[in-house]
Amino acid sequence: MSKHPQSSLVPKELSRKHISRAQRDAQRTRILLLAVGGAVAIAILLIIFGFVRETFLVPNEPVAVVGNEQILTRQFQQRVRLNRYQLIQQYNLLQSFGSNDSAAQVLQQLSDSTGLGSQAINALVNEAIYRQAAPDLGVAVTQDEVQNIIEEGFGYFRNPPTPAPTITPRPTPTVSPDGTPTPALDATATATGTPLPTSTPITAEGFQSLYQARLSELAGLGFNETDFRQLFEMQLISERVQEIIVSDVTTMTEQAAFQYIRALSQSDIESVQEAIAKDGFDAVYAQALSQTLPISNVLGAEAPFLPKDDLIDSPAFGTSVADAVFTTPISQTLAIVTDPTGTYFYVGRVLNREVRELAPDALQRRQAAAIDDWLTAQREQLKVQVLTWEDRVPNDP
Repeated sequence: MSKHPQSSLVPKELSRKHISRAQRDAQRTRILLLAVGGAVAIAILLIIFGFVRETFLVPNEPVAVVGNEQILTRQFQQRVRLNRYQLIQQYNLLQSFGSNDSAAQVLQQLSDSTGLGSQAINALVNEAIYRQAAPDLGVAVTQDEVQNIIEEGFGYFRNPPTPAPTITPRPTPTVSPDGTPTPALDATATATGTPLPTSTPITAEGFQSLYQARLSELAGLGFNETDFRQLFEMQLISERVQEIIVSDVTTMTEQAAFQYIRALSQSDIESVQEAIAKDGFDAVYAQALSQTLPISNVLGAEAPFLPKDDLIDSPAFGTSVADAVFTTPISQTLAIVTDPTGTYFYVGRVLNREVRELAPDALQRRQAAAIDDWLTAQREQLKVQVLTWEDRVPNDP
């Protein structure tokens, strides 16, 4: 037997070295746990801050300032989502009709986030300008007017318009067996004739059903009923302010009609001019129209009555042509002139100049220009600031 049978059962006393190492290991473990816990806490705080910022702070940050009015991110994002929603509806409709090329163009617009954002921010800025200018221009919109335009947009009319009277066709005179003509009855205006087929009128209940369904759809885009009604209110305000702006646009202006011969080089137009000096403008112009002129790449055409501004703005004509047309005596030929890029060379003859009514498309261009000029001036006066919006364009729906 061993002389010390119990010695193996007695624990050895830890040395200072062992105690110090254990303390260091415990301290490292605590530091590691604290570091991991701190990192997790920071990550959670960042997630919470990001949620709070995106949900509560960013939506209320301005993306533009118009005078004393701020356009908030949530308004901007609402408008982008509304535009996307309308484009998606347009795309689906075009697809259903098999208009694949047009549908592809709409799809391209949907993929252009920058374009959609720019469109939305410009529209919101313009609307703020119209809204601020409305009181000084005497423009006001009532809630009854807003309600009416909403109802009519859904096809509901509280007081349906009176149908226009129809004319009963005059019966064809007939001849009796004895050869005596039987007089036809006089045609009279009547509202009781057989009407053309029309769509079924929408009732008040039908309107409410459609209205609530639309509100439900738009709720997914961030719109409530007040937002929805404000869209129509803003539409009325914009239209009425624009009507006042364009009321000063003249509908009458001096216009000119002329015939011209166009060539693609200086040498060709000089050959045309020589032919005119020899054979007269009428003969050379007729050959240019029929493409029998022995000069290549020559075109003959007649321009209807056009205002000088339209000629200046036209890429095919430009200032030089416009000046020549409006200074050359009537029935006289123009000297050689070129378009702004020097691509086309012209000679021609002024047929007439007179003050006359603008064509509808020309009037619309002038009215649009007047509105653009007015908005530009208002932007400067109100010191409009467009802030950062590029990173806030939603990609839904």
